Amino acid sequence: MIKKVICICLIAVILIPGIVCALSMDNTYLPEEIRLLIQKEETLNGFELITADEDTLRGYPTDISLVMLAKGECCILFVARETDAGWITQACSRKSLYPTKVMNEGIKLTKIDSQRFEIGWPGETYRFYAGGTDHYCWFYEAEIQTDKGICIAKGEGRESILFTCNGEETRWFPPYYDNQTWLNFNPYLFPKSIEEADRSNRIMASLSEYFPDGTAIKIKHLKRKTHLYNCPDKNSKEIDTSLLFKQDTFIYYGCLDDEWYIVGYQNDHDYSCVGYITKKMLSLSKREQRITKIALYNTPLIAEENTWLTMDPFYSQNQYIEIPAGTKMIGLGGLDANYVYVEVEINGETIRGFAPKKHLDTIC
Repeated sequence: MIKKVICICLIAVILIPGIVCALSMDNTYLPEEIRLLIQKEETLNGFELITADEDTLRGYPTDISLVMLAKGECCILFVARETDAGWITQACSRKSLYPTKVMNEGIKLTKIDSQRFEIGWPGETYRFYAGGTDHYCWFYEAEIQTDKGICIAKGEGRESILFTCNGEETRWFPPYYDNQTWLNFNPYLFPKSIEEADRSNRIMASLSEYFPDGTAIKIKHLKRKTHLYNCPDKNSKEIDTSLLFKQDTFIYYGCLDDEWYIVGYQNDHDYSCVGYITKKMLSLSKREQRITKIALYNTPLIAEENTWLTMDPFYSQNQYIEIPAGTKMIGLGGLDANYVYVEVEINGETIRGFAPKKHLDTIC
């Protein structure tokens, strides 16, 4: 009997290499041509395999190869494309998928054809163009299970996404320059109902001015004793700068007023932050200050459901502060299709950070 069990196990391993891959989380189980491409990406050092599309798992990738990688709790999607000259890296996502590795255990990556693929979790499926052809990496369709039935979301170019559920419909209007692509996609923040899409629209309408892209400045221009604050107030919480001076550059977002600049920095895929420094920490001319002036909003908002605040809107790992439904806050500005920059009081402390648009609403 024992010999029969051993025989069956060996057959399973031989016939289903994807099982070995999924359990081992070892990049060496990837086809060599895909593994070598990943190794060339310095920002992917230390990332391990979670899953891949079926052809890639079987060792015979064709047309496009989809690989999900994780480092700690940060999960990203890597896509490679087959060309006449061999395999090339198409791109890798710059934002996490679901925010914890555990939540991504049920993920399934499926190729639809040579240009399209889908990412699926239990109860939700999202479809994208892979890019690198006549189509960019746009989202084009989703199916989401809700309490009211299946909600269908269909992308309509860069203009809007049409949500249809149980005979009702609405259009969601992400910022035109940041429509949903698999490069910036985070399903945790994607509206999953007509109500969430409508709320997100109202938030974007009330905070039409968006957080600037920022300018990279050499770190040598920043004084070594710089203090980075969460709010434009020296009594506010200080942000850790231990990694700041290990970077070649930091991000300058703009001049807030006569005393403060808004800046930030990021460390590969691991960490990013936004905060405030006093003007004496960075020497800019009057003209530079004037043309980079930032005007923040003062829009009353409320959490319509339990949500969170993050200091890190790009990777968002281990940066959460829970915010209960009913909490009031001030909307300072939009960021992208997912987040809004807010100020909220938590346990008597004023904190600034980024909250998901789909969980908030305006206060009339």
